Amino acid sequence: MGLPIVVGLGLAVLNPTYVSGFTASAVGYLMLVTIAVLLIVGGFWLRAMITIKY
Repeated sequence: MGLPIVVGLGLAVLNPTYVSGFTASAVGYLMLVTIAVLLIVGGFWLRAMITIKY
């Protein structure tokens, strides 16, 4: 779950104009929130799938 965050921060540092589209409008912020929610839900889903039940 950390890799997308690290890549996003790396892009923000190396090429700020590429990432500025996400912070320029309300739609961009909505996309960032949607991305965060989907990452969290996917992390919980994967954890539930790989949990060994005895």
